[in-house]
Amino acid sequence: MANFQITFFRTALKAGIDPREAQELTETTEDFIVRTVDTANRDLVAQLKTMNGKLDNIDGKFENKVTLTRVQLAAVLVIGALGEPSGQ
Repeated sequence: MANFQITFFRTALKAGIDPREAQELTETTEDFIVRTVDTANRDLVAQLKTMNGKLDNIDGKFENKVTLTRVQLAAVLVIGALGEPSGQ
């Protein structure tokens, strides 16, 4: 950000802006940029957290289906074992 401040300030001076006003303009512009980037970052982080939550939910559903399939398979084996005629 230091390079931005220097370049912006020098450009303002070349444009004929008083040094005090150029400094104030530089600081105001920097504050605006920092706030804008900070807001954009917070929005992006919120979106990523939402996506991670959705992915976790999908992952959880997949794990539940795998567990359910194992339970179903075990039930079939138990029922099959109980249904076999004795002596075979």
